[in-house]
Amino acid sequence: MVLEIIFTLLVVCYTGIAIWLAIGMLKPYRHREGCPRVSVVVPARNEEHNLPPLLESLLNLDYPKENLQILIANDQSEDRTLEVAESYKSRFQCDYRVLSSYDEENSNLRGRVRPIAQALDYAKGDIFCITDADCVVPPSWVRAVARYFTDGVGLVGGITLPHRKAIRGNFFGVMETLDWAFLLGASATLSSRGHSQAIIGNNLSLSREAYQAAGTYRNIPFSVTEDLALMQAIQGTGRFRAILPADAATLMRTQPLSSFAALISQRRRWLKGSARIKGLGLFVLAYGFLAHLTWPLWFLFLGMYGFLCFAILLAGDGAVIYRVLKLARQRTLISFLPLYPVYAFAYPLVLAVSYLFTRRVKWKGRVYGPEKDK
Repeated sequence: MVLEIIFTLLVVCYTGIAIWLAIGMLKPYRHREGCPRVSVVVPARNEEHNLPPLLESLLNLDYPKENLQILIANDQSEDRTLEVAESYKSRFQCDYRVLSSYDEENSNLRGRVRPIAQALDYAKGDIFCITDADCVVPPSWVRAVARYFTDGVGLVGGITLPHRKAIRGNFFGVMETLDWAFLLGASATLSSRGHSQAIIGNNLSLSREAYQAAGTYRNIPFSVTEDLALMQAIQGTGRFRAILPADAATLMRTQPLSSFAALISQRRRWLKGSARIKGLGLFVLAYGFLAHLTWPLWFLFLGMYGFLCFAILLAGDGAVIYRVLKLARQRTLISFLPLYPVYAFAYPLVLAVSYLFTRRVKWKGRVYGPEKDK
């Protein structure tokens, strides 16, 4: 009887939180008019195959060419990334530059941070838009993002999901899409309610003024989750806030992870960054993990009653995920929702076990952690 009450309260409260997240996700923000100068920065390390689709999408940006600058920052690639980036110079009518990152004696400039920071030194825009080489941006991306930089807004995030075509017939890719929809949907709602806690680095924009007020990347302590470190540095100025609107016009696509091992590597990096999350964001994150880690016990201790609790859990997950899938015009993926709790249960367990063997994080061919950090 006691377990029934505990588990019931756990799942009902979780579902209530999830519905609260879903309801507040689409809150409107104030907009500004005009087309300020914008610099798009793309760090690229060994991306010769992924870079062409991104560059094709940047060619289609609906933004005045005289106010647009595109900077491709080659991050010491060992393949044809530099050559591919250079081959597009004649096709862009805007200011298009290909830069190569170089070593600096600054412990804050490591990994992905270095090419971004060095590219921003050349940026002429009043707004900096940052994405990754394995993404594809919508034509409306820059114009839509620029509208959100009203007074006091220093950083604007967006939702990113795996490519539609890349997840066809790919069960793992579908689960990854549902997971990103849940995490970024929840982050969008926390933002709309004044509790911005997380941002994703492949769909991130900031104002020049906010970046300089935060001290630039050269003065922000290094983190493997540099996007979150940047957001917190900007918020820490007391002058600017960060927002993450759930806006279809800023929604972009990325390549899905290639394997479960790649997922664990990504989430190990995210886990390091989660130590920075506090307050309401930390509570929602921790409570969500607890609910998904304990649901198998419901069937063990509650019998048939466990199915009711599981159905309530699905209602909570579905409330958030469906909102994002509707935004992305992928509502048919909701049919996979009953399998999402299995996915959300499995990877945290594997992640926890992996931490017993090493604290290192490997990302883009580089290793970060107590044993090695370069």
